[in-house]
Amino acid sequence: SFCDTAPSASSGVRRFSVRPALSSRARAFSAAALALRYVASYTVGPSWNRGQRDPERLASCFTRSLDVAADVGARSVAFPAVSAGAYGWAMDVVADVAVRSVRRWKAAHPDGMDLVRFVLFGDAALAEFTRALGDG
Repeated sequence: SFCDTAPSASSGVRRFSVRPALSSRARAFSAAALALRYVASYTVGPSWNRGQRDPERLASCFTRSLDVAADVGARSVAFPAVSAGAYGWAMDVVADVAVRSVRRWKAAHPDGMDLVRFVLFGDAALAEFTRALGDG
């Protein structure tokens, strides 16, 4: 399968092949012509539909992405609901894992990030992330 797209300094857009073994890894890329310093990070979440059901593996998508962003000097990060939707994870589980992972990372790295934002699609995702954020 293929991920969507990630910017490339040479061509503007580049496609990356995604292998299941690469899930929960993270990479940072130059933002090229975008009004950003980096597109940090390209992470592939585990697929519930393929039997990849370990919440710690999902959590590592968020924490490794934060590590990569911090390593390149980023002060803010935006996350989608990694592994929800086509990868089959329930939105409430993704919300709980994402919020808990970011909070734990921030507690371990108090100066590591100024802003972590969840960028979500749809009312159901917003409701679950709002609930998860309120539970903390």
